[in-house]
Amino acid sequence: MEREKLKRDLVREAITRMEDAARTVEDFQKVIKAWNHLDENRERRERDHEVGRSEIPLEWGAKEDGLVFPRPIAHVYWRQILRGEFLDAIFDCLYGLHELVEGEDISNL
Repeated sequence: MEREKLKRDLVREAITRMEDAARTVEDFQKVIKAWNHLDENRERRERDHEVGRSEIPLEWGAKEDGLVFPRPIAHVYWRQILRGEFLDAIFDCLYGLHELVEGEDISNL
């Protein structure tokens, strides 16, 4: 981990030196390309670790008779389950929401 940080710092320092030494338009285009490359890598790493929800609702695979077809394994819902994040899967049932409420009068509503 420390070695990766050191490498990233060295790359940033090298690009900064390139930026300071740039004199022509082509030199500046190379500097911009290098900074963009670092930003794209950083954004990709951040996206890989995000736990987000897709636009498809969690009830996507349900049929009228209650059968549920498995979603594709790359779907956000299943990726969360495989990581051990079960909250979305547990609290997705509309019929069980009354059990999550502590007040009995509110639960009966």
